[in-house]
Amino acid sequence: GGGIPPALICGRIAGEAVAKHLSTGEPLTSFDKMWRKQLGNTLENSLRLRKMSDIIFQNENMIETFMKRGWITEETIK
Repeated sequence: GGGIPPALICGRIAGEAVAKHLSTGEPLTSFDKMWRKQLGNTLENSLRLRKMSDIIFQNENMIETFMKRGWITEETIK
């Protein structure tokens, strides 16, 4: 979930990199630098959060604690 916006951004960046390559001969490696500059931190943070949630939701005690505190609901974990 949530991959469409980053895909659109990367598509735009790829188009810009190809256009620049065709007009100036700039290497396509600029694409890698550009997407990492624009999305790198966001994707790294998302991955960290995903890994943390995977750990939390594998532990029944953690789920119960979060539910008791009102941080998550039954609908959250379905």
